Amino acid sequence: FALAATSAMVLVPPPAQAQFGGIVYDPSNYAQNVLTAARTLEQINNQIRMLQNQATSLINEAKNLQRLPLTIAEPLQQQIRQTQKLLQEAQRIAYDVREIEQAFAQQYRDIPLTASQDSLVANAKSRWANSVAAFEDALKVQAGVVANTEGSREAISNLLDASQSAEGALQTAQA
Repeated sequence: FALAATSAMVLVPPPAQAQFGGIVYDPSNYAQNVLTAARTLEQINNQIRMLQNQATSLINEAKNLQRLPLTIAEPLQQQIRQTQKLLQEAQRIAYDVREIEQAFAQQYRDIPLTASQDSLVANAKSRWANSVAAFEDALKVQAGVVANTEGSREAISNLLDASQSAEGALQTAQA
């Protein structure tokens, strides 16, 4: 019995005793508390990383939704309107092939050579006036188209520059 009691006392750890003026120090409890604190710190660090990733994701989504800060629709539409205005002012230029063929045939091919000399001269003067006016109109339209082409080139160049610096999917699609 004495041997059993002695061996039982050896196997049971001594109870925590007060050290340092009444403070109880339990090494196994302290180790568990340190381990719990380390795990809690690791969880907090994981949550911080998760929040950072979510913030980065939101920033990227915001970039994807940003509109392109450039628009070329208005300058191009204005150039088209200017060209259309020039074309409307050009009175002696036709745009339908049949219309052109009919007018050309009437004024230049189907000339009655049996008409009087005064009639032939009057018709020639009329054809000459129409030719000069059509030439002037054609030059004006051509000059307007050339000017608008340069404006279109600048607008497209600006658009290409903007597309090179596009940050998100929306800006890229717009460019």
